[in-house]
Amino acid sequence: MALLATLVAGALIGAWQGYWIAYFGIPAFIVTLAGMLLFRALTMTVLGNQGIGPFPDQVRTLANGFTDGYLGNIGLGPLGGADLFSLLIGVVAIAGMFTAQLRTRNARKGYGQSVEPMALFWLKMIAGAAIIMFLVIQLARFKKPPVGAGPAGDSRAGLLDDGQPHRLRAARSTRSAATSRRRSCPA
Repeated sequence: MALLATLVAGALIGAWQGYWIAYFGIPAFIVTLAGMLLFRALTMTVLGNQGIGPFPDQVRTLANGFTDGYLGNIGLGPLGGADLFSLLIGVVAIAGMFTAQLRTRNARKGYGQSVEPMALFWLKMIAGAAIIMFLVIQLARFKKPPVGAGPAGDSRAGLLDDGQPHRLRAARSTRSAATSRRRSCPA
C-alpha cells in the first residue's frame, strides 16, 4: 500500500512540475530546484527543524544550518542578539556596493555620460543599504524555534533531560530497535 501511495504521489508531483515546464517554459532545472526547496521546507517543518540522520550531533548541527557562529553574538537592543560574523559580512557587502556604484558613477562622468543628481544617488544607496542590512539582521537573528513550547512559553516543555524532543527520541529508538533486529536475524 505504501509503495502504491508513493508512486501516485511521485506521479502527481511530476505532473505538477511538468505543467510548469511545458506550459510556462520554465527551465526544468529551476522547477526541479524549486520543488526540492519546497519539499525540504516541508520536511524541516514536520521534523521541527531537527535532523534525524545517523550522524553524530556535530555533523547534524552543521547540516541543519544551526551553529553558534564564528565570532559570537552581539546585542541589538529590543531586537535581541545577532551573529556578529553575519553582520560583518553584510557591512562588507554594503561597502562593496557603495564602492562599485561610486566608481561607476565617476567613470560615467569621466566619459561625459549623464548621471543622476547626487541627492538621488545617495538616496538610492541608503535605501539599498537599509534593505540589505534589514535582510542580514533578520538572517543573523534567526534561531532554532523551540520544539514543544508549553502554554507559558517554556521552550523546554517538549524536551527530555538531554534536550532532545520526545518525537525524535521515539524515532531514534524505533530506528535503533529495527537496526538491532536486522543484525540479530540470520541472513
